[in-house]
Amino acid sequence: MKLRTIPWIAVLFIFAAFGCDKKEPELPLNCGCDSDSIGYITDMLGSYRGDGGFTLFDSTAYNRFISIGLCERDTTLENSPSVSVFNYKVSGVLKERCPLFPGSSPSWVPGYSLTNPIIVKLKTPLNL
Repeated sequence: MKLRTIPWIAVLFIFAAFGCDKKEPELPLNCGCDSDSIGYITDMLGSYRGDGGFTLFDSTAYNRFISIGLCERDTTLENSPSVSVFNYKVSGVLKERCPLFPGSSPSWVPGYSLTNPIIVKLKTPLNL
């Protein structure tokens, strides 16, 4: 009986040795805050969600909402009371966000990263 199990153990060992040689998928090089710019935004209404995140209202694209994350956090910003209350005007350079997991597509991460932000607090917040 022992002679019959030895070949199976050898086969399992070979599969384990070669099957574990798996490379980690590489992240795309052109994503994140240090990547090339993909566009610019100017004076878009923004609702600050905290932790560097904004929801922007894009009236030029069928009134859609865009999610952005600031590359450099600003601790002086105040959270909006609601996502539909826009209390800032936001301008800056858009960058592609990197995927959440290596090998996944950036489409898993909605929105963009923002560098060189110019953020102006509105005197009277707008409720859309």
